[in-house]
Amino acid sequence: VKRGARLVSNSAASVIKGGASLVSNSAAVIKGGARLVSNSAATVIKGGARLVSNSTAVIKGGARLVSNSAASVIKGGARLVSNSAAAVIKGGARLVSNSAASVIKGGARLVSNSTAVIKGGARLVSNSTAVIKGGARLVSKSAAAVIKGGARLVSNSAASVLKGGARLVSNSAASVLKGGARLVSNSAASVIKGGARLVSNSAAAVIKGAVSVIKGGARLVSNSTAVLKGGARLVSNSAAVIKGGARLVSNSAAAVIKGGARLVSNSAASVIKGGARLVSNSAAVIKGGARLVSNSA
Repeated sequence: VKRGARLVSNSAASVIKGGASLVSNSAAVIKGGARLVSNSAATVIKGGARLVSNSTAVIKGGARLVSNSAASVIKGGARLVSNSAAAVIKGGARLVSNSAASVIKGGARLVSNSTAVIKGGARLVSNSTAVIKGGARLVSKSAAAVIKGGARLVSNSAASVLKGGARLVSNSAASVLKGGARLVSNSAASVIKGGARLVSNSAAAVIKGAVSVIKGGARLVSNSTAVLKGGARLVSNSAAVIKGGARLVSNSAAAVIKGGARLVSNSAASVIKGGARLVSNSAAVIKGGARLVSNSA
């Protein structure tokens, strides 16, 4: 159907092109500025064409899809206003509202979505569950499984993995921070590794590559409970195991100080061993060549 013709109803039209209008159809290729009002399965929508309602389609070349339930590919600057399941959104495409989009890439923008992979500099304004990578930015989110590739997460309640130099400004529970990632404020981070930096945190199970475990040269500025090892540095802490050359500047109760670690100030350290150095402490057991500069008991 071509050259401005209008097709009201058809079950299988191979090609709709040249500004033609198709009101209702089950299977078609729509191209060249054509308009398709309602369709159940259109293989390709391209060349600036407009599809008002469709269940399954490939949308490309600046085409616009107003409502769709399952579109395999949205690409080439296309815009998808509302959709429930879009497999791929790429090439600068914009998706305003969607419940499950597998991949958002190529600078695409997703305004609202519940489940997605966001990559290639794409921006996701609000989302509940996503993989964020490739420099993408996520402004607000409740649960993001993976934040990687220099991506930035401004606010989030639970991010499982932050890696690849990613930055998380505020978060309540981040399971893993790795690859030089930076977390400014967080209440519970399970793992911090790979040279990552955690500025403020209340309970982090593992800090490595720096809070049950602080290792791999990581730095933790403030924390309440930690194991410190592998040259890590803890500035202030209330209860910790310190080992492997780690340094603890101030602490109130550290169960074990071992492996050449250095503790500058502490009120109650149960065991100081393995060549460790304790500058000031009130109650401690000192063994294995350790050095204690000042202590009351």
